[in-house]
Parts: sequence; structure tokens; C-alpha cells
Amino acid sequence: MEIISKLSQLNCSSSEPEIRAAFKDIAEDLFRNYHIEKSGKSYSFVNMEFYFCNPNHPDIITYPRNIDAGRWFFHQSGIDLTFKSSYTPYESQNDVVDINKPYAFGGILIRKIKSNENVFDGPYKCEWELFDSFNAFNSVPEEWPKIVKNETAQTLTPHPCQRKFSYSEDQMRKKYEELTQKVYNGICPLSFDAFRKYIKEEKLAYCI
Repeated sequence: MEIISKLSQLNCSSSEPEIRAAFKDIAEDLFRNYHIEKSGKSYSFVNMEFYFCNPNHPDIITYPRNIDAGRWFFHQSGIDLTFKSSYTPYESQNDVVDINKPYAFGGILIRKIKSNENVFDGPYKCEWELFDSFNAFNSVPEEWPKIVKNETAQTLTPHPCQRKFSYSEDQMRKKYEELTQKVYNGICPLSFDAFRKYIKEEKLAYCI
């Protein structure tokens, strides 16, 4: 599937312009050419947030992960469609990134989807709708959410927008310090001002 190749193209050496161009290309492709199917229902994408962290794009709010491209990845903020991702844990601490070794990880947070007239707005609402229940004894593939190519491309023009954060200045500072200590072993790859820009100013989401 072509979209898998696009989700696999970024790596630890990718430049910031290359990463931003990939976000735009993937967003347009997903909005126009793909949808999610589950249990006979079809869901279109409405809003997605992009997260990718490497030395050239240190978006440290991104959850570290070692995973192939095109997987569903659950985390404490919702569900991602993954980029090809890898990092080396610092001294075998699984959730701590060794920034002295190659790292590149991230995904696309599914923030808003639509099925017929029903809109599911928010990462958790999307997760709950898509992964609400499975047969515990005799599950079948139709129960699992799957990204499927549209028979006919949609004439949509997604536009970049800011990711949705409700952090106050104090909360941002605390989050920055928490990430620095817990994920980057006290050595953060970017300044607080740069972190603040990622949170408050950068347009790293796409919506219709």
C-alpha cells in the first residue's frame, strides 16, 4: 500500500523541511484517498495531529516507540497511526531515549472522524468508537478497524492548523521539565522556548 511507504520514509536524518512536506503529503493522501472501516461502518478523517521527533525536529511531546509503520499505537492521549519508529533506550530504561544514538519516532493522532451524520470529536472519542469492543472468544477481522483505500478519490483540500493543547504557561513549564527528566534523562534536545513554540504556534495538524 502506497501510504505505508509514505509512513516509512522519515528517519533520524530527515530534515525539518522534509518532515513538514511529508506531513502535508500524507494528510492530503489520507483525507482524499482513505477511510476507516469497522463492522460495516465507514469513517472519514476530519482532523489529525502529526507528531514526529528526531534530532532535526525535536518535538519532544511525541511518545517514544519502537514500531513499524502503519500500526495502531495506543498511548495515554489516544490512538496513533504510526510512522516507522525506532530509538535506543538509555541504559535499558525502556521509556527513556538515548539522544546520543539515532532516534526517529512518531505517529498521527486520530483526533476527529465522521460516520454518516455522527461526528466523534476528540482523541478518546475516536479511540472508543473504533476500539469499543471485540468478541473475546471468536473475534473476526470485520470487528477490527482497518484503513481502506477509497474507490473514488475525494475532492478535499485539508488545511494546516494548530494541534489542540490547553496548557497554561505554568503547565507547559511543568510538562517540559517532566519530559526532560523522565524521557530524556535530564538532557533535553531543545530549549523551553522552542518547546513552547511547538505547543502554541506550530501548525502540525490538518483538518477539513
